[in-house]
Amino acid sequence: MYPYRINLFLAVALVMLGLWSFQASGRDNHTLIVPALGILLSFFHRPLLNAPERFFKIVIALTGIIFLTLLLPLKNSLESGHQMGTLRVALMLICTAAALVMYYKIWRLQKACKPKSICLDSGLMFDIREVYKFPLISCSRSMASKSALKFPFPNDFAPLR
Repeated sequence: MYPYRINLFLAVALVMLGLWSFQASGRDNHTLIVPALGILLSFFHRPLLNAPERFFKIVIALTGIIFLTLLLPLKNSLESGHQMGTLRVALMLICTAAALVMYYKIWRLQKACKPKSICLDSGLMFDIREVYKFPLISCSRSMASKSALKFPFPNDFAPLR
């Protein structure tokens, strides 16, 4: 799943569940914090779609803060014995925890698949694929046969006859 989709799902879930809490609590103003946080998360939908690398860590941190802020209302609703309030806060926590788990998996994949880069004497960083003209690994067939290096793609130009 993509980070911008997870972000949008979490934002919509927080707004809807937060407004449900606001209506059910008799219009208590402190329950409007959760929909406000959902709206704040929704502002990161477009930046995550266009440039996910820049805003991904901000969204992860904001989601973690939302998770931590939802722990106190859960404790309060458990102590008061209000079952529907506990259900609403638990649903918000489950959605936020699921988003955090998916963000973590995406972050690990991004970290593992980062292209290797080299640093030249001038201090400039280059992607290895830009420095070498040919692939650095051969296809599995040539590795198995121990023959000459065979590239995985055919020759682009046919010989002239």
